[in-house]
Amino acid sequence: MRFDEGVEDELLDAASYYDTLTPGAGGRFLLEVTCLIEQIEMFPQAGRSVRPGLRQRLVPTFPYILLYTTDAADPAVIAVAHTSRREQYWMGRWEIREPCVAYLQLAA
Repeated sequence: MRFDEGVEDELLDAASYYDTLTPGAGGRFLLEVTCLIEQIEMFPQAGRSVRPGLRQRLVPTFPYILLYTTDAADPAVIAVAHTSRREQYWMGRWEIREPCVAYLQLAA
């Protein structure tokens, strides 16, 4: 699964923050995210629908969600978002993709 621009930085920033709180917590966060991405790759429709073609899953034991597209040709994580901060900051990333998704749905 591909990461949109900015996602890797979000992951590393969160992991670094957790390591400052408790050594090793950042590694546990990254492991939880990795396991969640593997689940998403196997069962992409399991997440809660946010909009057509966009779903989210909670990161177990951490207050983060992964937002991802379900486009079979190009699935991608578009954000790793804290559940209590910067609400919907990722919408700009989604809006860039949305016309393409809408076109694909109309063409199908």
